[in-house]
Amino acid sequence: MGKAKPRARSRVRGWRIRIPRARWKRGLLGIGAGLALVTTVVLGYYYIEFSRIIEARLHGERDRVIPRVFARPLRLHTGQGLTETELVARLNDVGYTETSRVERSGEFALSGRAIAFVPRGGDQAGKPVRVLFAEAKVASTSRRVGAAPPGRIERVEAGGQTVDDVTIDPPMLAGLVTGSREKRRRVPLATIPQRMQQAVLAIEDRRFFTHPGVDPIGLVAAVATNLTTDRRVGRSTVTQQ
Repeated sequence: MGKAKPRARSRVRGWRIRIPRARWKRGLLGIGAGLALVTTVVLGYYYIEFSRIIEARLHGERDRVIPRVFARPLRLHTGQGLTETELVARLNDVGYTETSRVERSGEFALSGRAIAFVPRGGDQAGKPVRVLFAEAKVASTSRRVGAAPPGRIERVEAGGQTVDDVTIDPPMLAGLVTGSREKRRRVPLATIPQRMQQAVLAIEDRRFFTHPGVDPIGLVAAVATNLTTDRRVGRSTVTQQ
């Protein structure tokens, strides 16, 4: 009998799954788009939430009343012994602004022997008031020259009519500070010098007039700086501060 021939060893070839290149590229693009969408939604959510918190905080700061102690308000009446210089000093003390023409409350202007202003409070609040001073005369004799008599209010006008008296704002003597020892006073933007405004914005918030209160560009730049350098920077806006 002949010898049996040995069986040939079968070669099992492994299966290779080939995915077309275009398909896995589309898959990666889909994953990237999904991540970008999720990131956008999350950032948008936090942006809206933080915007609400900031807005509520700002409203709270504006509406917060700080206890203050005021002096007696100044009452101006005909015949009162008061000079133009003294009245200007008093108006400056209570925060009035000198202008060439009086248009809003809290402004005053000089015109000859008269001072015009618009009171912020009292019975004549918001009305143009004009205080006319008597002309100072020097009493003289052949032997000596006397000192000029003290200034005197000759007439007080409010709204174009002569009135008996007008009351202006009382000066603040002290403010009861909080635990943070802060004192705040509302100041119109027009009363702050232009150079000071530009200096503050150049240092603190260069995009103040273009962002809604939070500066996304500044936040991204701050994060990149903190991650790539040893410096630690922040990008809080003037609104947030």
